Amino acid sequence: MTPISDALVVILDERSTLAGLERAKRLRMVWTLWETLAEGHGRLLVVTHGGAEDARLAQERGVTCVCNIHGLLAYEHLEHAAMGVATELRGCATAVVQTTDFTCGPLGSAVCAALDHAGVRVGHVAVGSDLSSRQQLYEFGPTSRAAREAAFREHAACRNAHVVVAGCDPVANDLIWRFNLPEERVRIIPSCVVAERIPVATESRPGNTFVAFGPATKRSRLDVAIESVALMRQTDLPDAELTILGEGPETPRLRALAEERSVPTRFEKHFRGEEIVEAIANATVGLYTGANETHPRPVFEAMALATPIVLAADPMCALEITHGVTGIRMTCEPEAIARALSGLAMDAPWRDTLGRTGRERILREHGLKGVSDGMHEAHRAALDAAGQDTAITLSGLILASEAVGELPAAQAAQAWAGAIRDHVERLGPWGTGHLEAIRDAVERLCAESADLDRRSERPAA
Repeated sequence: MTPISDALVVILDERSTLAGLERAKRLRMVWTLWETLAEGHGRLLVVTHGGAEDARLAQERGVTCVCNIHGLLAYEHLEHAAMGVATELRGCATAVVQTTDFTCGPLGSAVCAALDHAGVRVGHVAVGSDLSSRQQLYEFGPTSRAAREAAFREHAACRNAHVVVAGCDPVANDLIWRFNLPEERVRIIPSCVVAERIPVATESRPGNTFVAFGPATKRSRLDVAIESVALMRQTDLPDAELTILGEGPETPRLRALAEERSVPTRFEKHFRGEEIVEAIANATVGLYTGANETHPRPVFEAMALATPIVLAADPMCALEITHGVTGIRMTCEPEAIARALSGLAMDAPWRDTLGRTGRERILREHGLKGVSDGMHEAHRAALDAAGQDTAITLSGLILASEAVGELPAAQAAQAWAGAIRDHVERLGPWGTGHLEAIRDAVERLCAESADLDRRSERPAA
């Protein structure tokens, strides 16, 4: 393969350190994807918020990791990491920066700015399989700081990226509409599932073990899973058992509910990766009840293990699941879910068919080759766009977030200017009046700021 660029820079979000991925037994899977992507580039560089352990894990694999080895605050590490990447890639003519989640937006922009300042032609690819802002909105409310922060980060990720990669159609359409993105800049590439394990045969699985996907938060609606299994125990399957994958703030309440409903329930933590894989691989049926999540990776990974799936979530969730073909889609009501689970539990051939067809579809659409080929095309397109020297900064639609302070002054000013430009252009002939009023307001603000500075310089009486 002809090299796309001199270097590929992969940026992880703040929650996904290499050490954390290793503890969860997920590092090997994601590293397989990164190594495959790096085959199209001269070298691979990884950027994380982790510490010395991240540096060691990357070094063992022959890769440099720019990490937070000094334990800096997030905003301090943003500048430090950007400078570190520019130093590591000194002498490179081209590079592609790929973020692994939309929450990496500020760090991705800072790294690209540092490389551009160093004379490197850099293509920026922002990758996000789902929308964290919608999930935080459901969890904490539309006016919550968490929801505003997630929206800001998504906007920061899309604003300066040459190519935006979404996991599925609903996410892509939302981004195009919300941030006024040109359609040609947005690509749909499903999340990668590396299926190394041979599935457990249906006849070798117990017929009474059900797995529900967490973590145990409000939007996971795991109380519905417990109520569904409780109904099954009262009717068709008195020995039904439930495993909930992922503890969270709702765990104490869910434990109490399970005890009240007499449902044997086991809670697995996220970092116990091997136990989670075992639970999914040997489950009778997997149950997903999450809200506001359109591209749930755990569901696809379970399907790759040929575990039949019952999906009780939003209509646009996991569109890869076709009712009756690759899984079962039900309304999020205990009675409906209990009927679906009972029907599958008592029909092994049906479970086998759904598991097999689901696995075939996931391997076809989420396989390593298809995903890496699509990402390589996105890398080329981003680098081509970077070479055209065209302004791609979008208007700032989410400027109320405290996180705007994380941007350098020049980038923050550019975001505000873009927002004002977008506002004025939408108003047509009335835009000029609005622009003059905004200019007057900014001049008054500058005068007030100067007056405050003068007051602070006066000696105390």
